[in-house]
Amino acid sequence: MAARAAFVAVALLLAACGGTLVDHHGTGILSDSASCGGGEVACGGRCVAQSPDACGASCALCGEPPANATEICTPVGAGGHDGVCDFVCDDGLLRCGSGCCAPALVASGSDFTCASSTAGEVHCFGAGDLGQLGNASTLDRATATKLRGFTSPVSALAAGDGHACAISGPVTKCWGDGPAFGSLGTVTDPQDVPSLANATKIAAGAAHTCAVKANGDVLCVGEGAIAGGGFQSAATLGGQAIDVASSDGFTCALVNTGSGNAVKCWGNNAFGQLGDAVAGIPPEGASTVAVTVPLPSSTIQKISAGTRHACAGGSTNGQELYCWGANGSLQLGQLGTGIQAPTYFPDSTLHKPIESVAAGGLATCAVVNDNGTHRPYCWSSDPLVSGGVNLNGKPNPLPPNTTGGFAFSAGASHTCYVDASQSPPRLACFGLGDRGRLGNGSIVSSATPVLVIDR
Repeated sequence: MAARAAFVAVALLLAACGGTLVDHHGTGILSDSASCGGGEVACGGRCVAQSPDACGASCALCGEPPANATEICTPVGAGGHDGVCDFVCDDGLLRCGSGCCAPALVASGSDFTCASSTAGEVHCFGAGDLGQLGNASTLDRATATKLRGFTSPVSALAAGDGHACAISGPVTKCWGDGPAFGSLGTVTDPQDVPSLANATKIAAGAAHTCAVKANGDVLCVGEGAIAGGGFQSAATLGGQAIDVASSDGFTCALVNTGSGNAVKCWGNNAFGQLGDAVAGIPPEGASTVAVTVPLPSSTIQKISAGTRHACAGGSTNGQELYCWGANGSLQLGQLGTGIQAPTYFPDSTLHKPIESVAAGGLATCAVVNDNGTHRPYCWSSDPLVSGGVNLNGKPNPLPPNTTGGFAFSAGASHTCYVDASQSPPRLACFGLGDRGRLGNGSIVSSATPVLVIDR
């Protein structure tokens, strides 16, 4: 407060002297800040560096920032003498309007990530060569940037290899690699996809996009739509779809059959992604017909599709987590590195109700309810993508909390999540860092979570 009072006194002095200052440390007279160096302003007869207490050519004071933010003076104009008062959110929070919001949804693609704030806005970071950041550019970004064009809060978010989609009210918008959602070329701004309107859930694969419609049908569009099944009606699925997960040429749906939930998959099956393996040896080729994954539980509530594997989680003790497909990086756990049929997760650490599951390229993550404490775990043979130092498919714990709220999404070689162990919750990422995919302003990889920066 004393510093602010001093600058107020300087402002009064400037007015009294008609804006002409005598530089007692030199031989000239400073008539305005143009006589100062770049990023400096004239205050009290001296050139000082711009700061929230000395912002702009008039040496104005910046006001107090909103909660969970820091005030800054952003230089503008020739020489950086003029400035604009602004603020930056604390690391892990997303800028929303005139304040800072906690993250809500997160979707990691191959080498980028998009997240929504609690205000329903979308922010993306990482690789941008295909327009997948949705910011009217094809440049990579190592910090998050807000997307334009959304008039309603986002209720669902999905990211694929080079594109992303979001449900905003009755509208589904997509951006990035246009052929993946039926457009031509690269789309650098979110655009409406009329065929996916009135969707309740959305999933982005390598070259196709699938949505659950209000009547329980699943519609897939894009170059990979044929391999992904194209269209699966509630009738052919044996019930209404309530969720969908897509990846590299295959899709799985969580279906309410009326007597419990079932998982149905279709598309590429070269690595047993459809879950119909017998003794670990799947039939080759793709199937445009939905195949029922042989799971012993009808209480499955969560599904996720990785590059070459998939997982489903339940809520009843003894019937929690099952995974199938490729296991070259032990993303299915310690089951050997060959193709696996649907198998109950072998490590008893996760033999608890599953609240969320995220299958990626080299790793899988899940959040369990451990007697009221919500604990996230990730596993892989690569410690860089398992969130810590544990190797060989053992679940690596991340910080737990007692209120829930963890949301995970695993990309090809990085993972991002809403860390609800902090208050307010923060957006964090770990794994490979090239192209800015961790969002912390760096391209350095990190095996431990780092907080995303929104600039």
